[in-house]
Amino acid sequence: LQDRQQGFTERQLSDLLEGAGLESVSVQRVARHMRRTREEGKRIIFVAGPVVIHTDGIGPFRELISGGWVDSILSGNALAVHDIENSFFGTSLGVSLQTGKPVEEGHKNHMRAINRINHAGSIPEAVRTGVLKSGIMHACVEHDVDVVLAGSIRDDGPLPDTLMDLIEAQEAYARQLENAGMVLMLSTMLHSIGVGNMPPSWVRVVCVDINPAVVTKLSDRGSSQTVGVVTDVGLFLRRLAITVIIGLSVPISVIAAFGAMYGSGVSMNIMSLGGIAIAIGAMVDASIVMVENAHRKLSEMDDKATPAERRAALLLAAKEVGPGLFFSLLIITVSFLPVFALTGQSFKLFAPLAYTKTYAMAFASVLSVTVV
Repeated sequence: LQDRQQGFTERQLSDLLEGAGLESVSVQRVARHMRRTREEGKRIIFVAGPVVIHTDGIGPFRELISGGWVDSILSGNALAVHDIENSFFGTSLGVSLQTGKPVEEGHKNHMRAINRINHAGSIPEAVRTGVLKSGIMHACVEHDVDVVLAGSIRDDGPLPDTLMDLIEAQEAYARQLENAGMVLMLSTMLHSIGVGNMPPSWVRVVCVDINPAVVTKLSDRGSSQTVGVVTDVGLFLRRLAITVIIGLSVPISVIAAFGAMYGSGVSMNIMSLGGIAIAIGAMVDASIVMVENAHRKLSEMDDKATPAERRAALLLAAKEVGPGLFFSLLIITVSFLPVFALTGQSFKLFAPLAYTKTYAMAFASVLSVTVV
């Protein structure tokens, strides 16, 4: 999507899709299944293709990896090579990901990237020696995420990490799918079809592709449990990363509020639970503002930015909106304090609601400027 060149920003497009309900519902459902899979103690497997790189999905994918939402990536030689080429040269097959235009002598970058990794010995070794400093493969090594690259006869190179023995690659895929609770397939028809029939039928499978025919082909080949999301994969990853992060603040705040209720002797009844229900909307709003501002700062940075530069950008984003969010939640928190001045039957009726809402909002105000 070259929306920057056409004067139509990425954020406007995302807001348009979300406002039309074309994407947000699917993303929220996927995020909910991911959290449920984690609660069940199962693994989350991603099957990804090079389209993740072309659609500017590197940043959101890295966020999911660093957040612990990716246990394994099953892919081919292309994903790794395109990601590494972008890390070294800012291009994919010689085309700049910033401008969408071919760069001078960019056609050489693909093989240059492969040769640098070959010279280092492997992708993990390239990360350890400081040759590879950014990208999805770098994040996988840094966070101990397993990556299995299955090769084919058409691959350039290939990279030393790519398994060219397809029987060996299939067995490696099968090992990674053990104890899998969810498989997300991101715009890679061949690998999606290859993996589609490997997990048991009870494993949740989500296929994200701009081409609806991919989902149809998976179903035709027996992967009837597959749920299709027809959208741009880069856009999907951005929304998914944001939704997963935001979703953490609500359960943590609610659990902390229950702990405070227990400690202060507030019973659990319809009024006390009503206080938590009232607070949930405001809790989510603060997290959304914080995450959206952080995402905007990161999207403005070059893909080659170092981890220290990214942390500095996140800190700046938090400083910009953090104080305002904290005090806005604090104001909402103290708005119920007059209830404690009531006496008699009125106090007994409304005090549990005021207590739980105050507890939940107080914890949310802290989480909005810390965890989120």
